[in-house]
Amino acid sequence: MKYLISSFLLVLLISCSSSDGDSDTTPPPPSNTLASVSVVSATNILENSATSGGNVTSNGGANVTAKGVCWSTNTNPTINDNKTSNGNGIGTFTSELTGLNPNTLYYVRAYATNSEGTAYSSGISFTTEEEPVQCGNVLSTGIELKTQTEVDNLGAQGINIINGNLMFDGLSGANSDPIIDLSSLSCLQEVNGFILFDNLENVETLEGFENLDYTQGLVFQTTNISSLDALSSLEIVDGNVIISRNNMLTNLNGLNGITSILGTLQIISNDELTNAEGLESLQSVGEELWIYDNPKLPNIEGLNNLTQVGGKLYITDNNILTNIEALSNLETLSAINIENNPMLESISAFSNLTVLTIERLIIKQNSALVSLLGLENINIITDFVEIRYNDVMINVDGLNNIETIGNYLTISDNNLFSDLDGLSNLVSVGGELTIRSDSGTLTNVCGLQPLLVANGLEGAFSIFIEGFDVTEQDIIDGNCSQ
Repeated sequence: MKYLISSFLLVLLISCSSSDGDSDTTPPPPSNTLASVSVVSATNILENSATSGGNVTSNGGANVTAKGVCWSTNTNPTINDNKTSNGNGIGTFTSELTGLNPNTLYYVRAYATNSEGTAYSSGISFTTEEEPVQCGNVLSTGIELKTQTEVDNLGAQGINIINGNLMFDGLSGANSDPIIDLSSLSCLQEVNGFILFDNLENVETLEGFENLDYTQGLVFQTTNISSLDALSSLEIVDGNVIISRNNMLTNLNGLNGITSILGTLQIISNDELTNAEGLESLQSVGEELWIYDNPKLPNIEGLNNLTQVGGKLYITDNNILTNIEALSNLETLSAINIENNPMLESISAFSNLTVLTIERLIIKQNSALVSLLGLENINIITDFVEIRYNDVMINVDGLNNIETIGNYLTISDNNLFSDLDGLSNLVSVGGELTIRSDSGTLTNVCGLQPLLVANGLEGAFSIFIEGFDVTEQDIIDGNCSQ
């Protein structure tokens, strides 16, 4: 009996121990963690504000009681720095950062707070915009700018009027602080002097001159500027416009607002210029017009509305210029110099000239020019006339209405000339008369008879024609052809 009781107690003890072991295997409840949050890149960045935000993707097992972004000028900002408060709970949010300083680098992180603490996202950064320059100041004298620093310092002053010349010298600061950007000058509206862009090898555009509406002169000289588009507000130039040795300029777009140039217009030695487009509004040039040594210029389209040139017209040394028909509306000028344009075929564009008197006429070394037709409206030339080295021209028709030449007349080395009948109305030459032909094609000089019969030649008479021995008296007597 004692043995049975002992066995029962042992079984009961083992059973209780097994029951206690099963209770210890139940897992404990999970512990809470920090929330998970990401940040959104900054947008709408201004000088004093920006927009960011974030996304709380997990609350870590505990309610998110605060979320937003924090920022500082130091890395890894916390909620002890500047911050936004964008509610609670999980999900996306947008944050507006305000009270920022202009042109300043800021670091931003998103945050989310729960009972376990505050979690932070990775960081982003951005720089606020510069504070806009307040325009409206006047510079009482001219200024020369040699470095980018000097350009930016002038721009920071908010100058909109300069009472003097504005000159950019690209050589002086080229090694240490070259001028590369003119955009800081956007306040500029008026320059009561000329603007000189000289040796600007690192400036491609005139961004910064969009508000310029008046200047007394424009000079582009030895630059790599490829676009003049920023000058579209400019309407009147009270002095000269000189566009010379600009290696990247292909057209003149940007000058399309200019209706009048009171001084000289010079388009000279621009290696890539292919047309004059951009000058469509130009109606008058007060002094001389030069179109010189532009090797890729086939025509001068863009000058179609030009009606007045107050001084001399020079069209010279343009290797592929084939026509000047864009000048067909031209009414007045003081002199014509068409020289060394080997592909120019016609000057008939001058047929609408209303001026009867010009100072001088030079038609020289135009190897494709067929005739002088277009000059019929001219009656008087107060200085001299030269018609020389025009290889395919056959006569002087076009000069039919010229009556008076104030100084000398030279017709020389035009290899296909056959007659001078176009001079039949000429009755007065104030200087020497020179006729020379080495080709043997000139067989009729009777067009000179009215001049010599009227005793209208005041200077010497010089004539040499290969194969045709003729004198002044021969011409007077009518022995003037063969």
